[in-house]
Amino acid sequence: FERRDTSMPTPDLEAAIALFSKSIEADPSYALAHAQLAHAYVWMGLFRDPDNAVWIERARDEVIKSAAIDPALAENHLVRNEILFSVHGGFRLDSAIQETRRAQQLNPSVGHGELGVWCAHLGLDQASERDPGGGGIEHDGG
Repeated sequence: FERRDTSMPTPDLEAAIALFSKSIEADPSYALAHAQLAHAYVWMGLFRDPDNAVWIERARDEVIKSAAIDPALAENHLVRNEILFSVHGGFRLDSAIQETRRAQQLNPSVGHGELGVWCAHLGLDQASERDPGGGGIEHDGG
């Protein structure tokens, strides 16, 4: 069996949900707060309370609101990515990767960790071990 490292901090999702909800109450047009609330709901539904599908429905509702306010917000796609590669989204890795890439098109600073996870799921993390030269990618060695 796999043992969980209890020394690792876990996000205080209840506090995050309360704070993002308060932000939305103060400014209902704050798209990023809707997206971040959706992300907190996803984490609740995937990790904290996985038997309660209401969290994922709340996440979907919030990401719809966020996208209606700001369709170019990368975080909307990251939330969809989390849902798609879960039991609630049918573990659709191809679609999850597409959402992550779309997020990166909108904001090149996001989605790198997510793509790393997807590469590991596809076995691409082993590629560098098999081809230490970088798979034909030019680099300066530094």
